[in-house]
Order: sequence, then C-alpha cells, then structure tokens
Amino acid sequence: MVKRQIAWLLVVCTILGLGIGVAGANPKEIKLKYWVDPRLRQIEGMEDVTSLPGDYERIQAEEFMKLHPHVSIEVEVIPFEDLTVRIPAAIAAGAAPDLLRDYLGRTAQYWHQGVLEPLEDLIPEDEKADYLPGFLDMYTLDGHMHALPVYAWAGHLAANKEIWEEKDVAELLPTDSLDWTVTEFEKALYAVKEDNLWPMGLFVPPDGQADYRYLAFFWIFGAKLYENGDYSRVALNTPAGIEALEFLVHLSDEDLIQPGATTMTSAQLDSMLWRGEIGILGNTLAIWKGYENAKRDGKVTRDIELVPLPYPYKEGTQSPGLAVGPTGIAIFKQKDPEKLKWAVEFARFLNRPEYQRVYAQNAGQFPTRISTGNPFGDDPNYAAVQYMLNEYGVEDLGVTSPKYNQVRALLSKEIQSALVHLKSPEKALADFEREANRQLSR
Repeated sequence: MVKRQIAWLLVVCTILGLGIGVAGANPKEIKLKYWVDPRLRQIEGMEDVTSLPGDYERIQAEEFMKLHPHVSIEVEVIPFEDLTVRIPAAIAAGAAPDLLRDYLGRTAQYWHQGVLEPLEDLIPEDEKADYLPGFLDMYTLDGHMHALPVYAWAGHLAANKEIWEEKDVAELLPTDSLDWTVTEFEKALYAVKEDNLWPMGLFVPPDGQADYRYLAFFWIFGAKLYENGDYSRVALNTPAGIEALEFLVHLSDEDLIQPGATTMTSAQLDSMLWRGEIGILGNTLAIWKGYENAKRDGKVTRDIELVPLPYPYKEGTQSPGLAVGPTGIAIFKQKDPEKLKWAVEFARFLNRPEYQRVYAQNAGQFPTRISTGNPFGDDPNYAAVQYMLNEYGVEDLGVTSPKYNQVRALLSKEIQSALVHLKSPEKALADFEREANRQLSR
C-alpha cells in the first residue's frame, strides 16, 4: 500500500513538474561552454598530448567531468587576434560562453557592460584569503569580484644576447645591473645594426593589443596614460609624451626598428627573433616557453640566448615600472542557478594551486594564489623579473577603466600615424587627447 502511494506521488509530481528529490535520482544535466585564449600548449611532461592550444584545457575538462558525470564541458580556443571581436560579437548575439579565460583589460569591460556574474559570495572565504590581496583588488570592480584572477604577466625587454656576443659588445647589455639609460640603450642598438638585422622589434597593431610594449617608451620619459588613477581624461599629451613619441619615430627612421611595425603581428615578430633578424623586443617571461616551442617546431635558425632586461630611463629620472597584465576566469550571467553553481565549481577547479603552477611554468606567468608558491624554483629569468618588479614597481595601463579598449585602439592608431609620418608627434598626441577625452566623457 505504502509503495503504491509513493509510486502514485511520483507520477503526480512528474505530471505537475514538481522538483521533489528522491534518493538515487539522476542529477540535472549541465552543459557548459568554456572559451580560452591559445596561450597554453606543449605542457612540460605532457608534450605528446598538448601539442595544440586547447589540448590541455580539454584534459582539465575531462577530469572535471569524470568527477561530475552530469556536467558536460565544451572547450573552444579563441585566437588572440580574434578575442577583441569574437567575444563582443557573441555577447551582442546573446551567445556568450558560460566561462571565459581572458585578460583583465577585456573582462573588466564585460563587467562594465553588466554581463558577468559577481563572484564574491560564491567563493568560500578561506579560498579567497589564499589570493594575493593585490590581485583581488584589481579584480574588484564596483565592489564586486568580477572574475577569478589566475595568473599575470609582467612586461619587460627580452634580448638575444648572442647577437651582441658575436660582435664582442655584450657588455652594452645591462644583464648584471638591470639598469640602463636611454643613451646606453641607443648605443647598444646602434652597435649591432646591419643589413637584415634590426636591433629592436616593435609592433603597434590597430586594435591596441600589446599596448604595454609601446606605452613603456612613454613611461621612460615620464609620460603617463592617466594621472593618479583618474580615468576621466588621458594625460599623454605633454612635453614628456611628445618627447617619447619623437624618440620612437627616431628609432624607426634610423632603421633601429624593423619595417612594418604598424602592420606586423606578434607571431611575425617572434619569427624574426628566431631567425636572428631582430635583437631585442618587449615581451614577458612567456617568450622563453615560446622559444622552446619554436625550437621544437623547427622555427629557430640561429643561436639564441634570451636574457631579460628592464626598459631604460631618461637621464635625470628613474627607471619606469613594469606593466602587469592579469588573466582571469569570468562567468557570464546565468538564468539557471544550478548551471551557475556548476560554472563556479568548474572555475574553482581550474584555479587550484596545482593547476596554477602548471600555468605559471608553461606560460611564463606569476601565480595569484599564495599556496601556489614559487613555481620557478631558482630560475634566473624569473628572479630577474621579480627583482625589476620589486625595484621599479608597476605602471597603470588603465585596464579596468570603462573605455580601456576604445582608448588603447585610439592611441595605437595615432602612434601608427606618427611612425609613418602622416602626422607629427605633436599632432598625433593632440588628436589622441581630443578623441580619447570625447570617448571618456560619454
């Protein structure tokens, strides 16, 4: 009798669509879309199964799905050059992924658009306490944690010391002091200049990607994109800013920078480094992993010894700070609370300390969790960049400002116009200031 009553109750509940839990009932099927940049590949010790971007993330997804069979996860890799297009287009079409691993400069914009979930109440307090406070501060917008910080790069110069060694002028590179002036920097460039070898590599794409590489030259002369965190107006159009842009134009005119800086991609610039066609370029610790991958892929055709270096400073001033660029995992707005719950669980799974160590070691990044520790051991390159961070501090790229992407695209286009002599540095920066401030005032 009792069994028949229970059976009848289940039938009624099914008809009425009531969610009564029953022991042994299958959990609700959850489908998640996880989009990532192509940064990770050739993971150490897993090279045979991680030869392509996305391979490692799919392995992670499979591990999570084994633990939670009712969750299915689709991983998609978005090329770096498409990140500024694909994600906004997906948002506009109502087809954003559930989770996105991307740069703070872009995830902050999605928060300002109101399309991301706030996470501060969804992450256990003891887990939040394991994050370095500076990263939590960077990821807190309008009082809310808009994404989970995963790792961060620090921008500096990387030089192929072999080029200077071969000309017996390696002493011109400050590999020991990690300190040099603009005059010393320029002397080192002239010392290795020759046909088919451009001492410095630079690219200034129209969308403003890798802005830290050219903004560093403004910081050298004391010019700042914003003053004291005031994101209501830009501050580059000053005598110091004009001097900085004049210096970049001078380097280009003297063939100390490779041709095509306004049309080249980061991958093309790296290829020139592997072929020995450029000697020094702005980059991060990730360049060492890129070098290993390039060797494995047969793309390195000359002797290379990469060394990290700081940007120089103008005589009478101090060395500029480094740009720091965190990447985090954001969760787009969810209508289903159960789906949100599992999206959060997956994000936490992806950001465990053991995974952060893998990310840091294989992408040349600094981890964001205290318990991750030092993933690099006694690696001298990591130690050198850590020294630069400690000694010179960090600079403000304005990555969390509401108009970050618009402003950096405007700046790159004006720098392009100066490099190809369509505008003088004075006019380029004046036009940038006028249009950027118009955008910021909207």
